[in-house]
Amino acid sequence: ENNRFVYHGGTISNRLSDQKTVYVEKSWNASAFQSEFQDVRVEFTLQSRPVVPPDGAESWGDEEGWENTTTTVEKAGFDEEETSATVPAYDSHGQLLEFRWVESGIYQGDSTENLLQDGTFTLTQDGQQVKYRVKEEQRGADTTHITNSIADTLDYEVEKVWDGFTN
Repeated sequence: ENNRFVYHGGTISNRLSDQKTVYVEKSWNASAFQSEFQDVRVEFTLQSRPVVPPDGAESWGDEEGWENTTTTVEKAGFDEEETSATVPAYDSHGQLLEFRWVESGIYQGDSTENLLQDGTFTLTQDGQQVKYRVKEEQRGADTTHITNSIADTLDYEVEKVWDGFTN
């Protein structure tokens, strides 16, 4: 009340304000289609979680605790590229954060339809439907490497007919 440094009912708060730069590297394993990515857009979302898990747990599970931040980046028409963002190293409670990038969207042409579903997507390239899978890998504390590779499997529909068999 008698603090001459705070005016009009304001408050003073102490916050840790360190910044951290986190990187995402993107590559495509699709040498036969390297020239076919001009109309492809990729969206990355930065996720964070406290370094120390809550409630005295010793460690996080691989997918536990991650939350999307408001930081997203969209890239288009590239072969391989690195992108970064500078973000607060601590949350509003003073907890040190760790970060990772995830691929959150794949778009082709002028479409707004996100082709990414359960870690795979299909692009139309050179007149063919080409299925890709996404692999995300942490490289050190500050870098996520994301690779999109042509899926190694083909899907076939097969109808089995038994000669001489009746139900």
